[in-house]
Amino acid sequence: MTGLNENNYLEYQKLFNSSSPEYQRYLTDFRNHPLWVPHESEYRNIKYKIKRVDISHLCGYVLYDGYSEFTKEERDEIEEESCHCDFTAGFGGFDCAHYGDYHPGPFEVGLGGTYKNFDYVKMVIERIIDHIYRLRPEIDEMHN
Repeated sequence: MTGLNENNYLEYQKLFNSSSPEYQRYLTDFRNHPLWVPHESEYRNIKYKIKRVDISHLCGYVLYDGYSEFTKEERDEIEEESCHCDFTAGFGGFDCAHYGDYHPGPFEVGLGGTYKNFDYVKMVIERIIDHIYRLRPEIDEMHN
């Protein structure tokens, strides 16, 4: 099935009917945050976006223009200490479809893993932004 949207996602979900606790957690999160349009917001004056890939896992993006000013060591530090797994969508972007993440679909990637819900992705984004402020405290002064 291609072109998943709010009109046909229930048919898609019937293909992967699962009683696993992680699948049920996914369904609850999906009902609360289907994200047909990405969720865009701001935390500490830095914009971010959360989007769902098709109708399965979530991705988070920190939309900060100053990434190029960070050294490789600083970028590595943010990734290792604050990001979920690693940056997979360029610096500031990550997805929740890694080994160990529950990913609903035909193969239920990461069986035994946990589904990373909207609140988790938002928490990781905030952790990344807080880390940016720790490395660049002058950003705070620019916004005051």
